[in-house]
Amino acid sequence: MAHFAKLSCLLGVLAAAGAHADSALQYRLNGQPDTHLILVKDGKVLIPNLDGADHHRDLLFDRSLREAILIDHKTQTYVKVNKQAIEKISRQTEPLQPLLAGLGSQLKNLTPEQRAKWQGMLGGIDLDKLVAATQTRTPMLLSKQGPARTVGSYTCTPVTVQRGKDKVAEVCLSDAHALGLAEDDYTTLRSLLDFAERVAKKTQGLSSLMGFSIPVVEVESMPGIPVEIRSIGRKHSEQAQLASVGQPGDATVAMTVPEGYRGEDLKLW
Repeated sequence: MAHFAKLSCLLGVLAAAGAHADSALQYRLNGQPDTHLILVKDGKVLIPNLDGADHHRDLLFDRSLREAILIDHKTQTYVKVNKQAIEKISRQTEPLQPLLAGLGSQLKNLTPEQRAKWQGMLGGIDLDKLVAATQTRTPMLLSKQGPARTVGSYTCTPVTVQRGKDKVAEVCLSDAHALGLAEDDYTTLRSLLDFAERVAKKTQGLSSLMGFSIPVVEVESMPGIPVEIRSIGRKHSEQAQLASVGQPGDATVAMTVPEGYRGEDLKLW
């Protein structure tokens, strides 16, 4: 599952001529006072500021195209994440899987010099992160857990997420009516969740290394939008909670790639 700091991984310099988003969702991460914004309009989702404090990367999802676009305002570039790009990455990484699996088993035996050499050969990426992303994952099992409960202002259905015998997350899901969302905006958000899940499965976890890190919980079999997500890790846990659903007010945003930005190919890292 992607870290919630990258809900920022569930878009900011934006063009001056914008349009009003239909819905604005605010998520609070780990109880922090600041919230993370998600905007929905006309079958598109815009998630500003995937990098937290850096404020230079956005994610734009188009439901009709089944495509996400990573926008980097610092370099004025964008990368499309779609079926064709994912299949290309999968073909490129397939020969690496045995190598990386073998590297993972030997990781603890590497000297600092050997680790530095491998990281240099792989473009400087952290070896622990790489090996964790490439390991085969036990399928997740979702199960409803007790009656509906209230999280903040919203009624939701609690769901437990397990990998094997280990509980990895607790999710509470609400439908469009409970959230006060228009059905079309609700459908668009569900489409983004399903898209993110397909990307994660197709790339066997390598999507996090591409920078495509939005919260991924396998909720395809259960309808709803997450009102709360609690990840349960061995070292630490993280939480995302829906603070509000409403209109964006006077904010104007461009649900498009800014004019003049240069397209680049999707790369593993």
